[in-house]
Amino acid sequence: MVGYNMRMPGPIPKQLVWKKDGYFWFLPQDVNIPPKKPLIHLIPRDEWGALPAKSETPMKLPLNHIRYNQTMTDTCIAKEDCIKIVKDIQKQHLDKGLPDIKYNFLIGGDGTFYEGRGWNNKPEIHAALKDKDYYDVAYIGKYGDDFPSWDQSVAGTKFIKFGLEKEYINRGHGITNLMEISD
Repeated sequence: MVGYNMRMPGPIPKQLVWKKDGYFWFLPQDVNIPPKKPLIHLIPRDEWGALPAKSETPMKLPLNHIRYNQTMTDTCIAKEDCIKIVKDIQKQHLDKGLPDIKYNFLIGGDGTFYEGRGWNNKPEIHAALKDKDYYDVAYIGKYGDDFPSWDQSVAGTKFIKFGLEKEYINRGHGITNLMEISD
């Protein structure tokens, strides 16, 4: 990083970047610092063209449980392909009489998140989990003996970190991964 190194006897100016080994490092005035990249890339419902939910059931946050599973569909990398799959999933769920897509979030092959029911609404309740509030996160694809892509796996981990930072996930308790419970 380009900077100036000098000892500061007086007040610290606004352009201070960091202090190390007794020295203050400053950026020149004309340098633009790019914005920090968000931890997760989330495509909101309106951007993927979600139909309105017929009903919503709020959850009491923060939560202690996350259920990871798969959509049992084709995989996708390109945003357009993922949007088509997510829209098809929502239509299938609505046709089955569900009030909305059953997942809180879906993760595309490139690690992009697609908002389903979001952070605040209960997913479609799995019989084995009827007494728990949890996030239902689905990897877009059908994996069988294979695994989700590297980007999807990393995104699954980032989901927890992001949820902790935003206090959607409870920091004071262990997080239970409910992946072993399948549909």
